[in-house]
Formats: sequence, structure tokens, C-alpha cells
Amino acid sequence: MHSQRQLSTFRIRDSLRFQSRHAARTVAKLLGLAASLLGSLLLLALLLDVPLADLTRDPQEILAAPWHVGLLSNLGIALWAAAAAICFFTAAVRDAPRNEPNRQVTRFLLLAGCITTALLLDDLFQLHRQLLPDQPMTSRLLVLMLALAMIGLWLWQYRHIVARTENLLLVIALAAFAASLLVDTSARLLAPDLVIAAGLHRGESLYFLVEDGARFVGILFWLTYLCRACRQCLYQIR
Repeated sequence: MHSQRQLSTFRIRDSLRFQSRHAARTVAKLLGLAASLLGSLLLLALLLDVPLADLTRDPQEILAAPWHVGLLSNLGIALWAAAAAICFFTAAVRDAPRNEPNRQVTRFLLLAGCITTALLLDDLFQLHRQLLPDQPMTSRLLVLMLALAMIGLWLWQYRHIVARTENLLLVIALAAFAASLLVDTSARLLAPDLVIAAGLHRGESLYFLVEDGARFVGILFWLTYLCRACRQCLYQIR
């Protein structure tokens, strides 16, 4: 038993020694990235003239909000992040030299990851509200057109790959996003009287349930589609 512990300790030491020699560059890059990010936050705090804690602490802690505030939105952010991660990881696996990758498939995955990341950042930081703060509808429409252009380009450019995936999930995701946008736009611009008559006007629980619920359903199906598509890209689509 004592000899087994010594052997285990030796192996751990040997492993750490090996990693210290071969992973030094990776450790240095990660530390440099972290330092750059923290430095950028400090500079941003100075430029915006806000306390640094506003940029580093949890929003619920700063606002003294209970844990359930923004629950569905936070879950959506986690799903966006998972979808982007699976795309980038699968693209990296396919791009390994020994896999002799089809570059079109790899680019399909990378672009899907980039689009998902852009949607994640918009949802997380509410960029569609911040682009033109004085003109919220114009700001929303600009971001919406940009998102539609990115997704449309992606679908058209890689339509032969999309056709070989479980694209019904993608259709449902896009339909759910469209439903969420329709409710939001109707409440703001198109037919406010009709929306009020249906009980979907802003301030009503049903309005938020439909708008935010449809968006969450869209994110869920988007994640599921990309997970299935990534699996197909690893084992079926070459």
C-alpha cells in the first residue's frame, strides 16, 4: 500500500514536471489574455467614469435583486453559450490534420458558432437597445436586419450541408424567433390595439410569457439543431 502511494505521488510529480515544460506557452497565453481583459475593464471604467466594481461584480449583487430575477433570460444565455461552444469544438476536432477535413463543413460550423456568439452577445448585453438609445425601434430593426442577413447568408452558402442535417429543428427554432419578434413588434408598432385586445400588451404576464417563452423555445431548438448537426458533421457528413 505504501509503495502504491509512492508510485502515485511519483506519477503526479512526473506529470506536473512534464506539463511545466510543454504547457508553459499555453499558460503564458492564458495569463496574458486574462491580464489584457482585466486591463481593458480598468480602462473602460475610467472612460465611462463608473466604479470598477460595476464591471466585475454580479448584476444581481449590485442591484440587490433576488436570485430569480432574469431566470429565463439567464438560462437562455447559458444555452446560447453551449451552442456556440459545441460548434467551435466540433470545428476544431474536424480541423485536426489526421482527419483530412472537408473545409466547407468546418467553415459551416465556424460560421454557425460566430452567428450564435453574436446572438449571445446581443441577448446578454441588449445591444439592440444600446445601438441607438434615442431611437429604440430603429435600433432594433437594424440589429434584426443584421441578424437576418447573417443567418440568411449562412443558410444559403451552406444549403447543401443544411439539407443533410435535421433541419426541421432549425425551422422550428427560426419560427419561434419569428413569433417572439412578431409579438414584440406588434406591441410596439404594428397593431397595438389588437395586441391589447388579445391581452398581450406590455405589462401583462401573458405578453412576457409569449414573447420571452417563444424566444427561449427558439434558443432551445437552435441548440438542439446544432448539437445534432455537429454530431452528423463528425460521423456522417464528410
